[in-house]
Amino acid sequence: MQLKKESENQYILEVENNLNLVEEKQLEMFYERRDFTFTPKNETLENPYSVVSLFSGCGGMDLGFYQEGFKIIWANDIDPIACETYRRNIGDHIVSGDITKIDYSEIPNCDVLLGGFPCQDFSMIWKRGGINTERGNLYRNFVDLVDLKKPKVFIAENVKGLLSANKGKAIEQIVSDFSATGEFGYNITVNLINFADYGTPQLRQRVLIIGTRKDIEEKFTIPKPTHTPNNYVSAREALKICA
Repeated sequence: MQLKKESENQYILEVENNLNLVEEKQLEMFYERRDFTFTPKNETLENPYSVVSLFSGCGGMDLGFYQEGFKIIWANDIDPIACETYRRNIGDHIVSGDITKIDYSEIPNCDVLLGGFPCQDFSMIWKRGGINTERGNLYRNFVDLVDLKKPKVFIAENVKGLLSANKGKAIEQIVSDFSATGEFGYNITVNLINFADYGTPQLRQRVLIIGTRKDIEEKFTIPKPTHTPNNYVSAREALKICA
């Protein structure tokens, strides 16, 4: 029996070593490719719109704005590892910390305020406490900053479940809170978007709450989709582009 136990332990050790080797190889591949730089398409813009980003994570939302030539001047996330990823790929302007404890006077004014406030309490696979939880209420920090900084436009992103959380009361309250902010108030649209329709290699439905300041004449409309189910981008195709 002792020999069998030792044999089992040796087998487990070999499996663990093999897993470690795989992980190391994956990391080597990642670091070989991480020198790839994201280049803004419109670097020649004389007066690029300034952007402040909240709940930034590793910068997935910010990256699109950066690539289109917007100037991201400040960002924030509570996760230090996500912030390090952000710094490596987008810039050093991200601040690691709890948004509820940051002095708002340290956050610059901007043209665009964007962010994906925490989604767990709105998700259909979570307990769905919605706006009745401490985390679900973090959207109010976003509202406070819209009220204080008065950006021309704000964009808030969240999961599809936001539309039905708290029996539909969550989205009503959030839109109401955003609408009343600032000196001018905001015209707000709530949009359920499947990002596969715009070339993202996954069937990802998200809610975009987009507000334009009422003193701005131009009205926002959602761009027409660039893709259909007949030509959705697959993960395989996306990986080939990045290789």
